[in-house]
This record gives sequence, C-alpha cells and structure tokens, in this order.
Amino acid sequence: CRMAIHPKEGIEMTDLLDLSDFQGNCLLHASDVARRLRISRSMAYRILKQGEIPTVRIGTAIRVREVDLLAYIQKHWSGWRDDS
Repeated sequence: CRMAIHPKEGIEMTDLLDLSDFQGNCLLHASDVARRLRISRSMAYRILKQGEIPTVRIGTAIRVREVDLLAYIQKHWSGWRDDS
C-alpha cells in the first residue's frame, strides 16, 4: 500500500495522487498515518482518538483504511502555500 504525494507548486490535489498505486482496502497502523502526514505518532493517535479519521478496531489494535486517510487529506487540503 502506498500513496504518492509530491509537494509541487501550482498542482491540484488530484494531480498529487498516483491512483494506480492506490489500494483503498489497505489497513494502516497509526505509525503509517503519522509517517504519511509527516506528524508525530502521538499526534496521529490524538487525531484517531478524536474521530477525525475513521478507525477499524481489531481487538485492541487500531487501524485506518487507506481510503479514509485519503478522504481526510482531501478534506483538509488547502493547496501549497508560497511563503516567499
């Protein structure tokens, strides 16, 4: 399971995702979510606990469907900002 997101100026969100590699039925660990969002693992757990990204519970394990992570990214997408 991989999601290709490449930060480039002037590109639409749909251009950033290589959907040929997108396997929407993948279950991701919180550490995978953290790595893909480039946040700490504790922040990823906080986002999951708050219900911002839907989770799947398997016993005590928490997993995230890749499609739900993609939906979260699209919902919060604001485009690349040029701070210069």
